[in-house]
Formats: sequence, C-alpha cells, structure tokens
Amino acid sequence: HPNYVSRRILSETGLPLHKYLLRYRIHLAIGLLQSTDLSAQEISEKVGFKDYNHFLKYFKKFTGYTTSFFR
Repeated sequence: HPNYVSRRILSETGLPLHKYLLRYRIHLAIGLLQSTDLSAQEISEKVGFKDYNHFLKYFKKFTGYTTSFFR
C-alpha cells in the first residue's frame, strides 16, 4: 500500500518519499555527469525529470553546486 511505503521510507531515511526520490535521482544524475558525455538536459530526462529547469533547481538545492561542477 502506498501509505505503508511512504511511512517506511520516512522511518528508515528520515525523509518524506518525494524528497527521498528527488535525492535518489540527483545522485543518479551525479554519477551520469561524471561517467558520460551526455548533456545535463539529457541526464535530467534519464533520471526522471520532465522539466529541465526543475531538475536544475533541485540539483543546486541538494548539492549546493551546478551540474558543471561534477564534470
């Protein structure tokens, strides 16, 4: 059940499900930035962001850096 999953993730990580997923996607993006020549926009799509500007906003929020820092 979705509520069970949300509560379980919150208890295990201390993060609500949506923040946990955002951080997971950002960590995937960092790995792709460091290991591929894909553009940041292509990476944002690969990790599940439909809006590139949304990706950039959360990337900076969670890492404190822009995507170019990880190249």
